[in-house]
Amino acid sequence: MDPNHVTEELDTAVSYVNAGLDILVEIGVERSLVLENTGLTSKELGNIDGFVSSSKIIRLVDNIEALTGIKGTGLFFGGRLGFSHHGMLGIAALSRATLTEAIDTLIEYAKSRFHGVTFTHVNRGNYSGFGIELDVINEKFSIYISELIFATVYRHLDSMSNSQLSNAIIRFRHAKPDYFQLYTNLFQQKVEFGSECYELLLDEDEFSKGLSYSCEETFESASHIIKNQMPASKESTFIDRVNDLIEKSDMIPSIESTAKTFNMSVRSLRRRLSEAGITYTSIVNVKKCSLAEAYLAGGKFTISEVAQRLEFSNASSFSKAFKQWKGVSPKSFKTSLLKSKE
Repeated sequence: MDPNHVTEELDTAVSYVNAGLDILVEIGVERSLVLENTGLTSKELGNIDGFVSSSKIIRLVDNIEALTGIKGTGLFFGGRLGFSHHGMLGIAALSRATLTEAIDTLIEYAKSRFHGVTFTHVNRGNYSGFGIELDVINEKFSIYISELIFATVYRHLDSMSNSQLSNAIIRFRHAKPDYFQLYTNLFQQKVEFGSECYELLLDEDEFSKGLSYSCEETFESASHIIKNQMPASKESTFIDRVNDLIEKSDMIPSIESTAKTFNMSVRSLRRRLSEAGITYTSIVNVKKCSLAEAYLAGGKFTISEVAQRLEFSNASSFSKAFKQWKGVSPKSFKTSLLKSKE
């Protein structure tokens, strides 16, 4: 697979892109030059519920770096995205009682802003926080998106704690970049590079700190508005695409071939399906049941041959599965079909 490939499944909300463009305009960068040759249109950027594909984002980042000489583009934007850029999110996070609740609010919002990024809660000894996993192959994009997410969340948490965060553990999977000092300047903490995971952890004592502007009523009101403003999830669309691929296949596609079709790893495919409450096996079983009915109804294949075509180890395993699907054995199913034709 092309090492420079970026899966289209990792998309960024238009609202985030527009916020970044506004920041660039504020420092004197012409918007039209940033957008040049990215494929981004005014119509696309005007769709507040829309998402921008990874390939367009990376062309955007290339333009920004060429025009401004900025290094660590994700850090640059993450360090400048204030609560005002997030509107009701800022109000919701600020109105939480503790940093634990605030980070939960930030992560829930981030989940809706980035498709293809999996956020997980992490507990390691006396440290708690979150980690991310990316459905992306391109290293440059991985660096950008991890910088952006960690810088944004950390800056907000630091602001809410009156710049008193200490003893944080910040881990990035990528190698130490030549601009690593920018990480130190932003996080004011030791940053680990070349880690096995992306993680941002704080001492549990930090998480228990109360916040000055805590107000449950304000949080509930802001959360209600955020929920109504959030774009619809793309997960249902993704599941539909997987279902459609399998349904239109003459034979049962392997999970490896399906993952390759969607430009992601098998692990990422399984995770995306799991997040939607479904497994690859369950989708495949629907297809197998449909094919089994067609094969048995056609009368050209024996039960053993049908089992083989559907990749069961033997006829007994197929019969057991078929009975679970249809409530009758393959033999009884064939018999009932023959009787209905008499």
